[in-house]
Amino acid sequence: MLDEFEERLQRVLKKDGPVFVFKSAHIGHCLRVGGGFRFLNWEKNAFGDPSFSLAVFLASIQKHPDFPQIKERMIAEYLKEKPVSEFSELVDQRLKEREVSNLLWVLWAYAKKEDARPVEDTGVEWRFEQTRNILLRY
Repeated sequence: MLDEFEERLQRVLKKDGPVFVFKSAHIGHCLRVGGGFRFLNWEKNAFGDPSFSLAVFLASIQKHPDFPQIKERMIAEYLKEKPVSEFSELVDQRLKEREVSNLLWVLWAYAKKEDARPVEDTGVEWRFEQTRNILLRY
């Protein structure tokens, strides 16, 4: 899956160049202020994939009932500020990669913490089904 994604990413990086990447851009690192929000926890930064930060944030809100509309609006707003070729496709690719990564992270954190809750209470079943559906396409 990642090898397939890499071709598009390299093509876009060559054409449009790398961008600032905030690796922890998820909803859990946001503070609501006025009519918007601010990101906290800036220790994980990089330079590269223009879709990464937005995809991390979108992955963190994917259970929101209006997720498809929010995703499309955020992509449109991003592209107003920074035109990037094949950006929607990059975001979709990165969301798939994040889903697999997030499943592994949730399982790792559950085991590392020696969480006493039943695994069904962790939300891992939902993540597993999401990941399974993605991986069945490859």
